[in-house]
Amino acid sequence: MLPYETEIRDRLISRAMRDRDFRELLLASAVDACREELGLIPPGCDVRVVADRRDVIHIVLPAQPDRDPR
Repeated sequence: MLPYETEIRDRLISRAMRDRDFRELLLASAVDACREELGLIPPGCDVRVVADRRDVIHIVLPAQPDRDPR
């Protein structure tokens, strides 16, 4: 997990739930939406946004822990 990931996610979701234009921007261009709301994209971060739907089950798998290559 990236530092502050939960706070970043919560901030973006909160704004998207109260601002329809921002929600549309977030879905169309997460990078631009992050820049608008946060002023930057966290280094080393790739932001992907999917709108939840009643007829689709989204499953997000946790990142695998780094493993010792030996």
